[in-house]
Amino acid sequence: MVSKQEVCEYSLRHKKFNYLQDKCMEEMTEFMKEIFKARERGCTHSDEIEREFSDAQLMMDQIRYCYDYATNGKFSKNVAIYEQYKCDKLWDIWHDPNLVEKNEKC
Repeated sequence: MVSKQEVCEYSLRHKKFNYLQDKCMEEMTEFMKEIFKARERGCTHSDEIEREFSDAQLMMDQIRYCYDYATNGKFSKNVAIYEQYKCDKLWDIWHDPNLVEKNEKC
């Protein structure tokens, strides 16, 4: 069984970055399509969503690995800062009674 680390290292060694970017966009599009399909059926989950999520996540992991290599890990550190900022912002939005009331009326 091939590890994710091996796949990422191979991608980096063989300069497949443009391919990874294109494939990532393709996989993310397929993931979104499956979410839309499930919502149209009134579902929140499907096996197809799981498969497309894993495809998109693998592409994103490979891209992150390449960026980390190029920036000596600075990329992931910066992403972690942005992720925390986004989590804090979402938490504030979800706990703002004015915004919750507006969303419930939609």
